[in-house]
Amino acid sequence: MAVAAADIPNVSRDVNASHAVRGVDTLRFFAAGWVALYHGAAFPIERVLPPVVALKLPGLGRLPFNGMAAVVVFFVISGFCIHYHNVGKVRLSWLRFLLQRAVRIVAPLICVMFLARYLGPDFYGAVHAVLWSVFCEIAYYALYPVIFLLIAKGRLTHLIIGSTGVSFILGCLWPRLVFLGDMGNWTWIYCLPMWLAGCALAERYKRRLSRSDLRAGARVCRYRLGAICFGSLAAILSRLPMFPVGYIWTMPLFTVYSMAWLLREFDHARSAGTVQVFERWGTAAYSMYLTHKLAICAVTKLQVHWFLAWSLDLVAIAVFAIAFYFLVERPSHLMSKWIGHQMKDLPASSLRSTAH
Repeated sequence: MAVAAADIPNVSRDVNASHAVRGVDTLRFFAAGWVALYHGAAFPIERVLPPVVALKLPGLGRLPFNGMAAVVVFFVISGFCIHYHNVGKVRLSWLRFLLQRAVRIVAPLICVMFLARYLGPDFYGAVHAVLWSVFCEIAYYALYPVIFLLIAKGRLTHLIIGSTGVSFILGCLWPRLVFLGDMGNWTWIYCLPMWLAGCALAERYKRRLSRSDLRAGARVCRYRLGAICFGSLAAILSRLPMFPVGYIWTMPLFTVYSMAWLLREFDHARSAGTVQVFERWGTAAYSMYLTHKLAICAVTKLQVHWFLAWSLDLVAIAVFAIAFYFLVERPSHLMSKWIGHQMKDLPASSLRSTAH
């Protein structure tokens, strides 16, 4: 590998800062890795099983790695991180926020789309298939200044209930859809409660910090196992031959589970600490998410033995993610922070709640 994992700089803010939470980058890393494994990097166990068994159990190797569940975790973490440092505030510099998000998220997105277009139709199609969640994120960032005002006025519960109702109606309109992205232009509306759940988690976690309410971290392994089992069950339900139950019905339930699970993860990280390698790799999770399909597509074109192809998938995903991180994501992140510093305390661009 061209660059060692330990060489990836940790650009996360100081964990002792009031708006930083230990363990978030680790969760991002594993969520991005789960998506990559789901999309083809998991060990193809079907290759070593008897043909009769392999035919009856297609996709067995990726069953524990539910990509849809990982995306839900991304949504919850995103809402959590965006809102966490604004909990309790009555003012938001919306112009600074939107510019920073545009540089931080949209700039790498545009770069990977141009790169995929340059590499060819197969690469562009592979990348485009995973960008639906990024487009949802951009919509939520654009809406956040308004969401912030409503939360500051005590309307978060109303927002979650209302958006959940709309999502349920959308599900009833297309009950046989399987994947969240199958809703097309309606996807961001359908997934909005998942992102708002992260905002609610930020509010709850801040209150727990003020009370020093720390749960025992030993139980976190049960929640991790539960998340894997939940994802596997959702995958099985989506493949039932007669009455498949799509992710549009199971992932809202997983969102509720994720809130309880991530709360334990944060408590565990505070009490037991974090593994710094995972925290550092987690800073490049967005790069891994954007480029993992490029890496898998490149290896596919080599047409080598399946075991070598699987091994190369893992190496290529790491190399692509690290290269993209240093060349694109990290510069955009640093530029975003510079913009935030230059635009701080601009009263003309601020939204203020009148609820306090």
